[in-house]
Order: sequence, then C-alpha cells, then structure tokens
Amino acid sequence: MTMRRFLALLLVPLFASACGGDAPSADAAEPSPPVAEAGPPAVPAGPVDSSMTPGEALRRFREGLPEPRALSGGARSREALVRRFVEAVEAHDTAAIRSVVMSRAEFAYLYYPTSPVAKMRPDLAWFLSQQNSEKGIVRLLRRAGGTGMRYVRHACEPTPRQEGENRVWEKCLVTFTQGADTTTIRMFGSVIERGGAFKLVSYANDL
Repeated sequence: MTMRRFLALLLVPLFASACGGDAPSADAAEPSPPVAEAGPPAVPAGPVDSSMTPGEALRRFREGLPEPRALSGGARSREALVRRFVEAVEAHDTAAIRSVVMSRAEFAYLYYPTSPVAKMRPDLAWFLSQQNSEKGIVRLLRRAGGTGMRYVRHACEPTPRQEGENRVWEKCLVTFTQGADTTTIRMFGSVIERGGAFKLVSYANDL
C-alpha cells in the first residue's frame, strides 16, 4: 500500500468526524491536501451567534452523537496504550491507530465539559484539535512508519492533571529504536485516563 493511499484511509474518517458528516469511501476519496507548516488553522466557516449560551453550543455539538458511558478501545494501562500506538504506526495499521485516540463523542461527553478547552466553543475546540492531530500523524508516519521502529519506554509528567473524572497525563516522551539508533520524542498529545481506560487525546506531536 502506498503512503498516499494509507493516509487517505486514515485521515478521511478523522476529517469526517471533525465535520460531523459521513466519510466517503476510501476508494472514492482523495487524501487530504498537505497541511501548511506555518500559520494557525482556519476557523470553521459559518456565522457565529455571539448570543448563544455555552450550554446551547454544547447541545448543538452533541446532536447526533451517541453518549458514551466510558472510553472505548484504547488500553487498560498507559504503558499498553503507548506500546500499541508505536506498533500501529510501525505497521501502518489504520484501524489500530484510530482505536487509540479519543472519538468526537468521547470528546463531547467525557472530555470537553471539565477540560480547560471548555472556555472555547466545543466545535472550534474540536476542529483545532483535529487540525493539530492530522498534522501530527502525517509527520509521524513519514518520520517513523515502516522503519523498523521498536518501542523501548515512555515517560510523562509524574503527576496527572485532574479534570472531573479524568486524569490527564501530559508532556509524554517516547523512546524507541530504529536499527542501532535510539530516539526520544513527543509522539502524541496528552493521554486521558478515565475509569481505568487510557486513550490519546490527539496525535499532535513535536515533529
């Protein structure tokens, strides 16, 4: 499978979830165009109702989304989550890569209400998160996917940030080997822990 087709399979579902619509089939869809390296992502089009209450904005964002009672997929430990993500990137496993990151419904119901991003409209917060996530996974796959990358260890800040029922682990660094080389980088954004389950908040990274 070429990198172009792989990115189409991975990014089309992510883009569709960000926009709230159904994804076209991978065969019919073109991959997302390269994301500009500089400048902030564009704000979603459409009028902004400045009189809309935060509660109404959240209600509209949740329309059509099933309400999750817990994080699904992911892993039962942070170690297992990070290892699974590294292995999925190495194998170009689109299903595994998507399964370890927070979904739009999980963002809307489990993460957003108690997160600092709740100061922002939920649709805008989700859009910006998806933009950074898309850039991150594209760069990571180009940098490390299919290169014989092997997980060694990872470390996050020693104390997570408590947000309601969530514990958010930040500034996580992953150490991996590629042949004789050992590298340590930030491969993803923060990790959310809730009810004994762990998922990535996004694929945003330092690449």
